[in-house]
Amino acid sequence: METKMTRRNLGPNRLGDELAADILRYQAHEDAGAYFALVYVAEQRVVNSHGFEKDFPREASFPIRVVIVH
Repeated sequence: METKMTRRNLGPNRLGDELAADILRYQAHEDAGAYFALVYVAEQRVVNSHGFEKDFPREASFPIRVVIVH
């Protein structure tokens, strides 16, 4: 499980890049069976939270879930 929080220098683009890198790292780890990220969005830095979550597909061989909370 990964936790993140948006801030001035961590907006949606950089956040997406960080999550993508995390997913690749966890997929390569032999003991990881899934990836779950809980992201706290401060100050409405992610306008379309639902769309952002859907940018990360839930793969059957390696389940991926990103959840945005405000």
